[in-house]
Amino acid sequence: MIDKALILTGPRVTLRPLTLEDAVDLRDIRNDRKVCRLTFTEYPATLAKARQIIKAAQIGARTGTRYTLAIELKGQSGIIGVVSLFEIDKTHKNAEIGCVLARSHWRQGLMTEAMLLALQFAFRKLRLRRVYAFISIKNIPPQRLVESLGFTREGLLRKCRFRGGKFRDYYVYGMLKEETPR
Repeated sequence: MIDKALILTGPRVTLRPLTLEDAVDLRDIRNDRKVCRLTFTEYPATLAKARQIIKAAQIGARTGTRYTLAIELKGQSGIIGVVSLFEIDKTHKNAEIGCVLARSHWRQGLMTEAMLLALQFAFRKLRLRRVYAFISIKNIPPQRLVESLGFTREGLLRKCRFRGGKFRDYYVYGMLKEETPR
């Protein structure tokens, strides 16, 4: 049963909790090497791994420790991506945000809309004070995305994540509640 409070609607997209029926779409999105190459998303994906992600998302939503929401185009079935709030720290009122979008939907402003909905949820419903993102220094499109939303590049984390057989550098971006776009 989907918690209605977790259904977030924008002009073109709807965010909602993942269900096991999303497993095939999630696997397919995560099986695109270009989608995953500079993210923390594991590649290649299996149907079993997609189901595992969905089950973890459902547990996280019940416990308030993670919200991984499916992105749907309004009026269409099937998911085109996900946006997640995770590493939620209730004491310090912050969380990490991450997202992945099917390549066929890149450069259409859909992730901007989905991220805005997720940020509103984070700051208004979860009452967080800060949301942050780790982005590979080589992954320019999401850097532009978060900068366009008002995130501040707060620093460089040198060799902080092991990916593709080597340690990689990441920027950390942050947004405070009072910086949220309207």
